[in-house]
Amino acid sequence: MNFSKRAVSSVVRKPGKTVILLVIVFILGNIIAGAVSVLQAAGNAEITLRAKMSPVTGISVDGQKYAAMFDRDPELEFETLTVETIEQIGALPQVKYYDYSDILSLETPSLERYALLEEGASARNQGMSYFLFRGVHYPEVVDIQQGLIRLVSGRVFTEQEVKNLTYVALISKDVADINDLSVGSVITVVNNVYPNNEIVTQTYEFEIIGIFEPANQISGSDVYDDLANRMYTSNRVLNEASAFQIDEYEKIYPGEFEFFRTPVYSIIYVLNDPADLEPFREAVSP
Repeated sequence: MNFSKRAVSSVVRKPGKTVILLVIVFILGNIIAGAVSVLQAAGNAEITLRAKMSPVTGISVDGQKYAAMFDRDPELEFETLTVETIEQIGALPQVKYYDYSDILSLETPSLERYALLEEGASARNQGMSYFLFRGVHYPEVVDIQQGLIRLVSGRVFTEQEVKNLTYVALISKDVADINDLSVGSVITVVNNVYPNNEIVTQTYEFEIIGIFEPANQISGSDVYDDLANRMYTSNRVLNEASAFQIDEYEKIYPGEFEFFRTPVYSIIYVLNDPADLEPFREAVSP
């Protein structure tokens, strides 16, 4: 008797056991199917969660390692990350987009800063007229993409505005409101240098192309105040302004300020996936 005939005979002779076996198989099948569904759901949830996360990382020279090297060789010159290196890292496959920022404080005699008081109250800050300008390389502005601020009117930068010496800026709604500014307004910004107890000034005219506001989740007066009084422009503009300052000081102290000609950028990389962090770290370390 072959296998199929023996199977049919067993089913006919022992119907009770056959039913029990079928029930067991049915139950086990449902358990396995349920387990597979749970695993698939968990996997999908992980993918969804990772997609919502902001895999952001910064990069800088290893300060401790440099200090140890300097102890061994006091003549060692400090090397910053060059633009070429920053952009080479930005081309890695783990990187979604990236930005690096020069930061410079400039004065605006015709504008007033936003001053946060308490419980949302604000006032004009009569004694302060300087603003912290943050440079951008990524035209879409990383702070907007990551939800730190949001654009409420106007636009972000174009590729040409970032690459060329174009005096355009984003400012906060708080500063715009208290100074009666809007998209298209032009603001005067001065770059004051004080070599040898004298004042040397370079003046720029910035067109406002966009107005932003800090995100709702921002709390704490210091953080909000910093964002409210921040302005965004291109790195190229701030590089030129820094060079002007260094040139003026070099006239008085030749050779003393050459080190500052290489900007020390604040660098941020946004990765495609949080799981890319370790491969990114390994690729960047060399």
